[in-house]
This record gives sequence, C-alpha cells and structure tokens, in this order.
Amino acid sequence: MDRFGQHIDNMYEDFFHMDYLYGEFAKRYGESYYSMSVLFVLGENPEGISQKRLCAELFLPKQTISSIVGTFERRGLATHRTDEADKRSKLHVLTAEGKRRCDEIMGDLRGIELRCAHEIGEDDMIRAHEISKRFLDLFQQAMQS
Repeated sequence: MDRFGQHIDNMYEDFFHMDYLYGEFAKRYGESYYSMSVLFVLGENPEGISQKRLCAELFLPKQTISSIVGTFERRGLATHRTDEADKRSKLHVLTAEGKRRCDEIMGDLRGIELRCAHEIGEDDMIRAHEISKRFLDLFQQAMQS
C-alpha cells in the first residue's frame, strides 16, 4: 500500500473512533449518538426547525430523524407546531424539559471538547478544520464528476 493509502486508513480509524467516543458519551445520558445530535440541533434552533433542515444539517435520512423526533415528543423533550411561513410544514422545538436536558448534555460535552481543544491549541485546531474541510470538499467534487 502506498503512503496515501495508509493515510486514508488512518482517517477511517479516526472517523470510527470519533463516532465511538461520542456514542459512548451519549450513552452516559441514555441517548444515542444520533439522538444527541438531533437534541443539539434542536437546541441551536429555539425558533424551530423543519424535518427537512434537520436531515440536511445532520446528513441523516428522513426516517431516522422522524423516529428520533417522535421519541423525543413521547418523552416530553420536544413538540412541533405549524410553520407560519409554510402552513404545510411542521417546525420541531424543544420543550422546557428538552431544553434543560439539552443544556445539561451539551454543557458537559462542550466542557470536554474545550479542554481537549485548549490542550491542542488554537492554531492546530484551525489547521485540522481546514484540512478536514478541504478533503471533504474534494471528496464531494470527485463524487460529482
């Protein structure tokens, strides 16, 4: 295998490891990696967010989002209302309990992330993001050609 093949394998390992770690973190709160992600995006959109936008922001299929949001509604963490701009659409929002839970989980997560980021340093964090974004943009372009 050439050197670049090994680098790609290292990236796979990093991606899988990240998913695993965030999944393990989510389990501390009885959530899955995906449900924690939906909770986060709902928390970032207190005015409400459509299912279509949730799917686009999280790169998840409609069925997954629908299932998670439905579970949140049954648990009293989320509700929905009609989108005033498009009466055919629903906007999903956190309830007061959902916001409390989101703040608790995301506060703990952000604390861990910030400790790690400070240890790495701002310049390396910026560089890591730039490299990751460049790779993913090139990958997307290659898929379209």
